[in-house]
Amino acid sequence: MILDTGASTNIVDQDIYNKLSTYGDIRLQKSNAELYAYNTDTPLRTLGKFTATLKSKHKVTFADIHVIKGNAGCLLSYKTASDLLVITLNINTVNNCPLTSESVAARYPKIFDGIGKLKDFQVKLHIDETVPPVAQNARRIPFHMRQKVATTLEELEKQDIIEPVEGPMPYVLPIVVIPKKDGSVRICVDMRVQNRAIQRERHQSPTVDDLIHALNGIISSHLQKCHYFCNSQRSTSI
Repeated sequence: MILDTGASTNIVDQDIYNKLSTYGDIRLQKSNAELYAYNTDTPLRTLGKFTATLKSKHKVTFADIHVIKGNAGCLLSYKTASDLLVITLNINTVNNCPLTSESVAARYPKIFDGIGKLKDFQVKLHIDETVPPVAQNARRIPFHMRQKVATTLEELEKQDIIEPVEGPMPYVLPIVVIPKKDGSVRICVDMRVQNRAIQRERHQSPTVDDLIHALNGIISSHLQKCHYFCNSQRSTSI
């Protein structure tokens, strides 16, 4: 039998079943299982199943074996192979605790410290000069939220997220104030008009085939270096 770790059922074909029947009466039981070959939608023709005693040099176990019409071959499932200790699977211990944003932040405090500003890098925006700048009217802010907006703007300036600008500006964009559940406010900017003047940079994303081809070259190079290193060590030890 061919050991297939992806198979969930033990299978023998009709030819092998007929040969086994010459050694004794193997009665088939009705099988309601629908079995499919890999990457196919058509079920295999199942004649039935029987229970057999399977033995390896390590262990003995009992398992159900399905008989398939034709001469498709014989497969040993992953579970039966594991019971016979033909294969072993080592699994690293996995923490089953629920993953939350608080637990991740506690585990990696340096990553989640601060705002997350990209340091030592300045983004360049490509502006289409043919698009005329627009100075939009400011949206009215409710009186009971104006003090919260002023406080939030001061905090954003201290965090170096925004900076004050003086003098005439070609673009004037209105802010949008969104109240939060905790009573504070979130300040956004309506950039729809200005986005019309920003020219996009277009980059071709690699496909999966491109990445596999690139990785094959890297892996082959490392394997060649490893083979050369092993041969050199062997020659030196001799």
